[in-house]
Amino acid sequence: MTYKYLLLATVLCTLGCNMNLNDHDPLPKKVKIHKGFSPVELEAIDRAIKNINDVLIRPCLGFDGIIPSGTLYDEFDENGNDFEDGIHGIYKINRDTKVYQTLVYLSGEPIVDAYSTIQDMVVVTNLDKIPVLREEISQILEDPNYENNEDKLADVELKQSEINNLFSFFYTVVRHELGHMIGLSHNPDTDSMMYPYEQRSDHFTDIDKEFFSEIRGCEYE
Repeated sequence: MTYKYLLLATVLCTLGCNMNLNDHDPLPKKVKIHKGFSPVELEAIDRAIKNINDVLIRPCLGFDGIIPSGTLYDEFDENGNDFEDGIHGIYKINRDTKVYQTLVYLSGEPIVDAYSTIQDMVVVTNLDKIPVLREEISQILEDPNYENNEDKLADVELKQSEINNLFSFFYTVVRHELGHMIGLSHNPDTDSMMYPYEQRSDHFTDIDKEFFSEIRGCEYE
């Protein structure tokens, strides 16, 4: 599946992606995760949090900077008011809501896959299709002769590839937005996880680390 025309993690520089850090933005951050995420989405979020702690934060600061701290039960206000409630949260919303239209308006972009400031994250893209694809694969595998059917083998391979692509896309969106939550700005280097548009890499670059080191006053070993 190609995501060429999607904006990966379109961000709201007007509301915090490039804002200066202040006394109200310490690390670690205890982050609540919205009740609406599916198990496979929670898996991707947990993996993204672990990665940014392991690769970017702990090697510089000596401790984890993003700490999952329970479930978030309230909803994101359609006017964006929740950014000021003092609770760090990762929300899930749908594109057919007023909230989404607010995000489109605030970002100035026609498509928003995720939105974040140093306070909160709103995730729009989802993995709802993965359970459907897995069920379709299971149904094919129930046929004892599927291995002798080239069409069915190709179909299983195609569906599994789509599952992998969907998961990878969701994971990189979340990890990009976690970068903004800890203060990282966009990086014009297409090899960076913080590149703002079509994603070309799945890692943070030395420039990202240098910027994090500077704003946090720490050094990498």
